[in-house]
Amino acid sequence: MINRHKTLFGAIGNGLIFGENYAPPSPLPGGVPTSIRFSPAGDAIVFSHANSPFISAYQWSFTNGFGARYADPAILPSVAPGQIDFTPNGSHIVGTQFVGGNSSLFAYSWSSSTGFGSRQTVTLSGLANVRGLKVSPSGNHIAVTGVDVTTLKPISIVPWTGSAFGTPTYFSSTTSDTRTTTFSPDGNFVAVVGVNLGVNVYPFSAGVLGTPFASGAGGTTTVDFTPSGNAIAWGGPGGEILRIAAWSNSGFGSFLPSPDVSSLVNGVNSIAFSPLGNLLAIGANSSNTPLRVYRWLGNGIGDQLANPITLPSGAVISGRGIAFSPSGNAMVVCSQASPFIVAYKISALI
Repeated sequence: MINRHKTLFGAIGNGLIFGENYAPPSPLPGGVPTSIRFSPAGDAIVFSHANSPFISAYQWSFTNGFGARYADPAILPSVAPGQIDFTPNGSHIVGTQFVGGNSSLFAYSWSSSTGFGSRQTVTLSGLANVRGLKVSPSGNHIAVTGVDVTTLKPISIVPWTGSAFGTPTYFSSTTSDTRTTTFSPDGNFVAVVGVNLGVNVYPFSAGVLGTPFASGAGGTTTVDFTPSGNAIAWGGPGGEILRIAAWSNSGFGSFLPSPDVSSLVNGVNSIAFSPLGNLLAIGANSSNTPLRVYRWLGNGIGDQLANPITLPSGAVISGRGIAFSPSGNAMVVCSQASPFIVAYKISALI
């Protein structure tokens, strides 16, 4: 149930408020999360995390928040997955893992009524420490990022038939260590961040990456497009703490007004635009100021919302530590300290 003792903490001029925080899930996931995703229907939340069973799923509703925990998969991941994602139709949960020097991609069939189903895997040859993962908007391909110090091809595109993996293809980068990846909303571009990379955005068609557009050169761990696809934000713990730029099919446009994050001396770990395109959430590499949420005005940052009474208990996890529900009426943040998870309601003003 929702914790009724928490109060509203910030009103947004467009008729929304961040409301009460939900009670944490019970039982909690095993250890520090590595990724979080809502199901496309918004009726479940899945975490990957540091300790066995390494992946956990809970029922979800806007009214009550976290519900019952689903039974663990029959075949567990061997280690903590790097990141996870749902296919757009919600039929499968995919994730990456690195075990004994070998990287692989796995997929569990999924149903909100029965939970985890059968599992299949495909080997990602040459990739180490796979982290980033994102399914394309069409559901036909999966982008994976990791480390490749030998051939400098740390990005893989894996076909997905809807029920099975195809043969992975590997693509070059100017860094051997890529972190998080995402598709543009129209599926025509793949954005990649990594060590000393800034952000590279590759044209994408029929499973092939083209010559990338590049911006910045600092260490970056997180990236997201606005829902309309007209802007892209990226950041990390290095020199590129946070950048926001206009985006079109012609590449990067001008840099857009962004918040002053100079006080976040340890950088930004996660960023996420809300699906309604009216909020930008920033998860910091700091236990003192782990979360900031701003109005997004379409062409730049608006006011910062007042901090909630209950902030995340530690620095927000790197990569994809923030997730909005598909309808935009809730936000969940994963941190590096117990209870690891804090969830907030987003409601319409009455």
